[in-house]
Amino acid sequence: MSVSAELLTQLLNLPEAERTGLAHHLLLSLEAVPFDPDSQAAWEEELHRRLDKIEKGQFQAKRWRAAEKVSGTFFGPEKGS
Repeated sequence: MSVSAELLTQLLNLPEAERTGLAHHLLLSLEAVPFDPDSQAAWEEELHRRLDKIEKGQFQAKRWRAAEKVSGTFFGPEKGS
């Protein structure tokens, strides 16, 4: 099935928010595991919790290389190291 040039033009001319929603739904349709709305809510809650800590000054950022070294203890060494 091919998308007609006319339909594609109409879709590309949608407002940004509508194109974003469309892209979201198209990407979800490619997932092997169906979308879990509960996981979305959990991630949003976690995001807000982390942002709140940042805004209250209760979070200390680390340099990427330092965080990368620590992550290796959790995920194993990089290939080739």
